Amino acid sequence: MAVYREALTQNELMTINQNEQEIIYEFEKYTGLAQQEYDDQTAPGKDTDICQAWLENRCERGDLCQYRHSRSKSLIVCKHWLRGLCKKGIECEFVHRFELDKMPECFFFSRYGECTNDECMYRHVVADSRRMECPFYARGFCKHGPRCRYKHVQKVACANYLGGFCPKGPACRFGHAKFEIDLQQVLHEAERFGDRSVSWR
Repeated sequence: MAVYREALTQNELMTINQNEQEIIYEFEKYTGLAQQEYDDQTAPGKDTDICQAWLENRCERGDLCQYRHSRSKSLIVCKHWLRGLCKKGIECEFVHRFELDKMPECFFFSRYGECTNDECMYRHVVADSRRMECPFYARGFCKHGPRCRYKHVQKVACANYLGGFCPKGPACRFGHAKFEIDLQQVLHEAERFGDRSVSWR
């Protein structure tokens, strides 16, 4: 059974609109506090370790900046903020910026290899990632093979590098095999095959 209501008159609409303007919503007290705290913290001599350029959304130094890019001194990310539910706003004692690489390592994950907390705010570092990369495998071959105590990182070979030149150089995300060439052996083989164009200079 549908219930229909007749249309509101112009006077009824005006009364509702006036009543609505008099309502003070719960979140409005936080917006005023946020502006006041922003004004207080950006005043000269206040909390100088916060990056003033970051407060104005114009810091170009990013992670290289020597000042904090957060009002919070805590390293823990606010779990309510992650879900969009933090009501404290600027007054929150936790960080409202998620940077996993700056989080402390999870004790349980590092100790037992697993963490049962679904809302864990700490880094879960796999033990294999702590091992140093094998310099011999990075050059192309490691005589220890799978028994090597260092990490063997497999990368897809860079087609540009294999072709002779990669414009991205060391910043390339593909593998650049670093073969050490024995110049004595190259010269010896060149002489053996009669190629006199190969020289030290």
